[in-house]
Amino acid sequence: MILATLLLAATLGRTEEALRQSMYSIGALIAGRRTGFPHIIDRTEQPNADYVEAMADDVPDSELRNEMVKPHAPVSLRPIFKVGRKITTPAEVESVIRGGTPQERLDRFKQRYPNGLLRMSAVGQKPHSILAFVTYELIAAHIDQQGDFQLAPVEIGLVELVPDWQVGWKVENMHSVALDH
Repeated sequence: MILATLLLAATLGRTEEALRQSMYSIGALIAGRRTGFPHIIDRTEQPNADYVEAMADDVPDSELRNEMVKPHAPVSLRPIFKVGRKITTPAEVESVIRGGTPQERLDRFKQRYPNGLLRMSAVGQKPHSILAFVTYELIAAHIDQQGDFQLAPVEIGLVELVPDWQVGWKVENMHSVALDH
């Protein structure tokens, strides 16, 4: 237990490493089933509680789901990812989808972000554990049944990380759930 506590203390300050390791795993998951990587929103944001509850079958730990939506200060992702990554800001996304008909907004979004958006959460601590986690959301645009433009997650996922002496964090487990709108 003392070793676990020391390991946790040594790795808690490595938020950047936890986010980087999560991105590698998310990238591998996306590469395995999509043709192209989404633009990354440049700061972390916690997921909506309704979307997290959609994961109840895959993540039965209600304490963990509560922790997933707990407010955290946003963390900039710009220093974490390579320059070659497609990074965008919430303000840029808003400027792309502002004004016009729902179809015009959708067309502009798909032209600018053909593979959608990826939003990540801040690093959280799994309750009663040395594990950390990061959530992610794959976001797409569509026109709903009422004819309104909608920008919403189509998938939510959880990356569970375990402290590692050599790399700071390594991925222990991943969960993802497709969302219906």
